[in-house]
Amino acid sequence: GNIYCKKDYYRLFGIKRCSRCHAAISSSELVMRARDHVFHVPCFTCVTCNVALTKGDHFGMQENAVFCRLHYEMAMSTSVAATSPGPALPGGFPVYPPPATDFGALPHEGVGKVHFYNGVRTGQKGRPRKRKPKDLESMTANLDLNADYLDTFGAPGPSPTLPGLNGQQRTKRMRTSFKHHQLRTMKSYFAINHNPDAKDLKQLSQKTGLPKRVLQVWFQNA
Repeated sequence: GNIYCKKDYYRLFGIKRCSRCHAAISSSELVMRARDHVFHVPCFTCVTCNVALTKGDHFGMQENAVFCRLHYEMAMSTSVAATSPGPALPGGFPVYPPPATDFGALPHEGVGKVHFYNGVRTGQKGRPRKRKPKDLESMTANLDLNADYLDTFGAPGPSPTLPGLNGQQRTKRMRTSFKHHQLRTMKSYFAINHNPDAKDLKQLSQKTGLPKRVLQVWFQNA
C-alpha cells in the first residue's frame, strides 16, 4: 500500500467540506474553488456584504474568507498603512496585511471543469488609475463540476490503504474555455429559453462546437 502524510491523506481520501459552512460536499454538487478551498455555490459570497460571487467575478481572499473586489480593495487600502492588525470590517472580520502567498488562486485542474474568465485585461489610457494589487487582476471565480471528487469519496471503491494508485497514471484533466462567439451564441439563446432540452443542446453544440454537458452546466448556472 501507499503511505501518505496526514494532510495529503485527508486531501485525497477525506470527505470534502465547504470552507464557509463546513458542511459535507457530495460528489454530484457544483462547487466554487478558490486556492485550496472549496465552497458550495450559494456559500461563495463576500463575508462583508454577502453578495454572491459568480463566474468571472474578481475577488480577494484572506485565509479562508472571501471578499468581493470592492471590499477586498477597501481592506487592502486600510491595512497597507497599518503597522498592527487593522480595524474590523462589518461582520467582525479583522483586516490583516496579508502575505503575498495569500493572493491569487492557483489553477486547480479537475476532470470536467469549466473555467470562466471575464476577459478583463489590465492597461492604462489617459490619466493613471489607482493601482490595484497585481494578483487581484487575475483572480476570477471558477465554477467547477465536482467530478474530480468521484474517485475519492463519491463512489465505493477499495480502501485508500490498499495498493490502488501504484503504477497508475491519473487521467489527464480537461479544461474548457469559452470564446467570444460561443458566449454570444449561448447568451442569445439564454435570452429566449433559460432551460434548453436535449434537442436544443444538440443544436447549440453543433453551432458552438462545445460538448452538450458543458452547455448544460452553463445554462444551469447562468
